[in-house]
Amino acid sequence: MLAASGTTNAFVYTHDLYASLVWRWERAYEMAFTSGAGGSVGTPGGWYTEGSNVTVTATPAEGLAFSSWTGNVPEAQRYQATLSFAASQPVTATANFATVYYVRTDGSDAASGLSWAEAKQTLEAAVAAAGSAGTILVSNGVHSINAIWLQVSQPLTIRGVNGPDVTALKAANVNYTADKYRRVMLVNHPGAFISGFTMSNGWHDTGISTDGDGPGALRLLSGTVSNCVVRNNMGAGLSGGVQVGGGLLTHCALFRNTAYRAYGIVGYGGGVTVAGGTVRSCVITNNTAQNNGSGLYQTGGLVQDCLIADNAQMYGDTGSGGGGYVSGGVLERCVISGNLRAWS
Repeated sequence: MLAASGTTNAFVYTHDLYASLVWRWERAYEMAFTSGAGGSVGTPGGWYTEGSNVTVTATPAEGLAFSSWTGNVPEAQRYQATLSFAASQPVTATANFATVYYVRTDGSDAASGLSWAEAKQTLEAAVAAAGSAGTILVSNGVHSINAIWLQVSQPLTIRGVNGPDVTALKAANVNYTADKYRRVMLVNHPGAFISGFTMSNGWHDTGISTDGDGPGALRLLSGTVSNCVVRNNMGAGLSGGVQVGGGLLTHCALFRNTAYRAYGIVGYGGGVTVAGGTVRSCVITNNTAQNNGSGLYQTGGLVQDCLIADNAQMYGDTGSGGGGYVSGGVLERCVISGNLRAWS
């Protein structure tokens, strides 16, 4: 005979001769979510049974942006405003928020950058003002990159508000001497997110620069670059356009980039070289190289769901892979069409 039942951990009952008492235990974990200054979280947490879904969203106050979670959250979601995971351990996390900065071509680097009316003029100044974290919104127009390249080594979101068709980052190459070679961007932080730009006019010469082979425009080591166009760049050695060593390059178009020979360095990967990370859902077309892999040169990482078409090897060189040269990593579900091994 069942004497009593319930879901609390204590109750009172009368135990007679034929009664039985069975304790049923269920594993649960405590979640505790808090917000730093400048925002709020959707739930403070509580107890969650093992395997159940835990979801919490961080919402910034006006004029601010979500930056990151501190605490033992899933590492892949640390820089996402919404956490969603299965309960498997206690979690304590705090949502952090940062300032939004603005850039426009007719702004002033002496301004605060905290509104469109007080916008910075250069992206370099906005990155410096943002410091360790933040969001930078960039208006329409052609924005010059005056340094060797813009270095993003912090969890910044940098976004061209109206997309790559109207928002360009152009390397300010004026004359090609040792201190004048310019590229566009180096991205090296897992929380970095770059979106909505055309990157062009980069030129890299291995014999003059001090940081090794290529690329002409973008080096991605960690973080995400999405919805960008990389075109009309030149690099000596590894890639005319993009060099991927980690992170995610997704939904981008890479075209009319050139990897050329210089100072005994052969030109690999006209569009992109991949040694690590992931390239997904990109169009790689009309690029050239003086050696292997006019569109793609891959030694590691994952290249997935891409179109690699109409790329060409230059000048009858003896390299391989007019479209792609793959010696490592994984290339899957890609269309490779209309590429030329050599032309002169």
